[in-house]
Amino acid sequence: IAAAILVAKLLTDSTTATYAVTYKYEGTFFAAAQMGDIIELRCKITEVRKRGIGVEVCAYRQKRNQKEVEYIAKSNFVFVSKNGDKFVEHGLTL
Repeated sequence: IAAAILVAKLLTDSTTATYAVTYKYEGTFFAAAQMGDIIELRCKITEVRKRGIGVEVCAYRQKRNQKEVEYIAKSNFVFVSKNGDKFVEHGLTL
């Protein structure tokens, strides 16, 4: 959801694409989160192609009553831009 929100914000500057759909996902978990952990997601655009937008999402957890933050997961997404039912170039650059 965090990656999709970032892409949706980016596409507000597009004059051709109205939304994007997930084309590819790859993720790795390094540790499990537990009930009560505070989860932080950090998202960044990693690549912009004619129709595609790459996003990296890193997840961190902070256990309650502790200051340490632990890196627990990494995901990479590729979204493709659409307008209606057609794939379109979004016309954006980094």
